[in-house]
Amino acid sequence: MESRENINQLVKDLEYIKAAVKRNHPVFQQWASSTPMKLLMVYYGAGTIVVALLFQFFIFHYGTFGAVPDTVRILLFAFLAVIVISATFMKWATMNRSAKRIDRKLGMWSLVWKYYFYRGIHVHAPLAVLTFGLIFHFCLHGPTRLIIGVAGMYTGIYLNLFAITVNLLEYYVFGYWMIAASLMSLLLPGIAGGFWVALYGIGCYAFVVAVGIRERSRRNVPAGNRHRPTGTGRE
Repeated sequence: MESRENINQLVKDLEYIKAAVKRNHPVFQQWASSTPMKLLMVYYGAGTIVVALLFQFFIFHYGTFGAVPDTVRILLFAFLAVIVISATFMKWATMNRSAKRIDRKLGMWSLVWKYYFYRGIHVHAPLAVLTFGLIFHFCLHGPTRLIIGVAGMYTGIYLNLFAITVNLLEYYVFGYWMIAASLMSLLLPGIAGGFWVALYGIGCYAFVVAVGIRERSRRNVPAGNRHRPTGTGRE
């Protein structure tokens, strides 16, 4: 009897999650399709590519990263920090604005936590612990070249998990791009790490292209069916 009640409660929980995501799907869709978001991805992709190639240039020039002058390394990390912090802030502001357009009481954090992390935390937390544990291990014991592949794999899986939740094509494209690039970086150790990171940055442009494809397919859908998600997954 208790087992049947647990199953019934689980079914209700799954239906609640499905209904909540479907109800708030326009927020994610507006966010992904908005001009600020596409510009953000272009900016983030360009920043990633430039920083990765700059790091790789100085490593080639001085032989190893440890041989790069301290001043140059500080400037490189400062530039990287500016890109990451500014992109994160713009991403947060863009999604929060999209949420407010749907419901003034709805904010980005409440949206992401309630409909994405609340139950998914039991997948995301172990995955994050495993990833950062491996990165820490490779930092201490090597080979350090594996760090780029592990970080890329984690990002790709994370994007795919998000894609399952919001059911949008562009996150699947970006997620599988990261997974494929990270696998190649692990299987082709002869290619410098900076080029793999730059390839990750190109994934941002794959995201923008996928948004354009989804928008075009949506325009071809009859008006009466446009309330339905236009991603690749099933309801």
